[in-house]
Amino acid sequence: MLFVTNYGGVGDIGRVGKYTTDGMTVNSSYITSLINYPTDVALDSSGNIYTANSGTGKVIKTDPTGINSLVYSDLNSSDRFVAFDSQGDFYTNYYVWPSGATGPTTTINKYDSTGALLNAQLISVPNGYLGINSFSFDSQDNLYVNYSIPNGPSNKVSIISKYDSNGNLLNGNYVTGLGPWAGEIVFDKQGNMLVVDYQYVYKYSPQGVGMGIFATNTGVDKGGIGMAIDSNDNIYLSNLYDRSISKFSSTGAMISQSFITGLNFPKGLTIQPASVPEPSTYALATIASVLMALSIRRRNRSKVCLIDL
Repeated sequence: MLFVTNYGGVGDIGRVGKYTTDGMTVNSSYITSLINYPTDVALDSSGNIYTANSGTGKVIKTDPTGINSLVYSDLNSSDRFVAFDSQGDFYTNYYVWPSGATGPTTTINKYDSTGALLNAQLISVPNGYLGINSFSFDSQDNLYVNYSIPNGPSNKVSIISKYDSNGNLLNGNYVTGLGPWAGEIVFDKQGNMLVVDYQYVYKYSPQGVGMGIFATNTGVDKGGIGMAIDSNDNIYLSNLYDRSISKFSSTGAMISQSFITGLNFPKGLTIQPASVPEPSTYALATIASVLMALSIRRRNRSKVCLIDL
């Protein structure tokens, strides 16, 4: 399943939609309760959905039956992103812009699955940086943070810094040269990193070596900051102003630029892996019948051999 945050707009405070990875709509308003301008969404290993809301500074947990509960709230903060490590702990960025300050105060904090604080200010945005565009974990629980930084008096660019699971900086300039609209970070099955930069997706080796443009999502009003990857390494990109989702294959080839439409400023995306269906009673009975027939055939063959002797 593919879950998409609809940020909303005038008269619409947003929702989270649920879709198949074939582009079918399951429920375009799957999560609405407690939602207020959602910006990001993530799944834990039990299939619970965590939604970060910039309008209220809350993280909402939705269990597999669709029941919502509040796991984190700070009315002074605008929480924009959420991610999980391999241990099931979740991380969200605390974002405030104090009155009179020249920039925001932003940290990444660590919580357990119930919302209990484990580490305040695991990572603090370096002085002079403008804020966090996104963050994500690799399979080794290294944390990659996409920062927005100044580029001259009125412009900005993006860089990615790499941290270990304890928040220690490993490489402050792991990836550089990204544009001001750089967004989500995902990893494919080979450990390569993919970064969406509005209309382009750039690919980097596990060592951080640039491998060029992986996918191009150009067109009128195409482009965005959200991205997700499925178990087959297909990628899904949000189109903010076209209000749709584009889908690309594992080679970066376009599958559909309007894969899902009718959204309202889609930002955060996440994929829920398809579960392996349990065998039905009929299938089990069929397998048992086949095994029984094979067993009888083998016994009959043994009898024929004894008679021949």
